[in-house]
Amino acid sequence: MESDIDLNENEIHCWLVKTDQFSPSLLVEDLKFLPCNERQRIDKCECLNNKNEMILARVMLRYALSLYEDVPPEQWQFDFGRNGKPRASTEQLRIQFNISHSGGGLQLLFAAIMKLELMLRK
Repeated sequence: MESDIDLNENEIHCWLVKTDQFSPSLLVEDLKFLPCNERQRIDKCECLNNKNEMILARVMLRYALSLYEDVPPEQWQFDFGRNGKPRASTEQLRIQFNISHSGGGLQLLFAAIMKLELMLRK
């Protein structure tokens, strides 16, 4: 699998999705590749609108990351911070990302990780 989108050092890509205009029934197949811990977190959500936003956010994040990195959507693994924000479990990620969803909207931000090289000379 080859990445489809290039992200240069001086760029930030912003994805905006109106979650209230998206049918969660389209994501039923994709729910199968979410790890058990993520499906459990979604199942605990009592509000249907919030649940749909969470489903769309998790699935869209995987598909979007796969456009930047050579990893299929179903193979992404995440750790979650105290606030519930996902972090990719892999250390080989070449980009940084952030995700936010609320009130019928989903925002994904992607930025290149700058590679710093230090050369000492005598």
